[in-house]
Amino acid sequence: MKRAILDSSCAIALLEAELLPKLALLFSEVLIPSAVRKELSRRSMIKSALKRLHAGGFIRYCIEYDRVSAEILLPVDRRRALKDMGEAEAIVQASTLGGAVLVDDRWARKVAALQGIEYFGSFGVIKSLVGLGVLDQSAARSALHQIKLSGCFLPLDLVNEFLRSIGEEGL
Repeated sequence: MKRAILDSSCAIALLEAELLPKLALLFSEVLIPSAVRKELSRRSMIKSALKRLHAGGFIRYCIEYDRVSAEILLPVDRRRALKDMGEAEAIVQASTLGGAVLVDDRWARKVAALQGIEYFGSFGVIKSLVGLGVLDQSAARSALHQIKLSGCFLPLDLVNEFLRSIGEEGL
């Protein structure tokens, strides 16, 4: 199994759907970059869930990356605020350490693809869990519905096509 580097958008979505611990079935380890950890620590519920997973050895905080390389990846208009530093750090760490990036942000997925880095979004994680038989059709629909309710990004056209293909009603 390979490692995964987790971005905050995916972490939030998978926590909302109560699926973050199931990443252990797909990846040998999950790394959380510094900027992602900082962003997630602003939310107390998420912070406590991550602490439990980190204490269990499933998630490892990762500070090994080249900050300049991460800043170069940021779109020019975003460099000042460094709003997307978590995505940039995750991509640089995946490139340096090897592994897939778990990210829902569209520009970050494009950058990962351009660099030949495998990526998954929260929807892709759910599809993989269904493929392994870990989630049944109803649980997959429920998880996707929970993610949608939380306000996290989902490609609804693809989600609904997937749900219909497994015999479930679309969202």
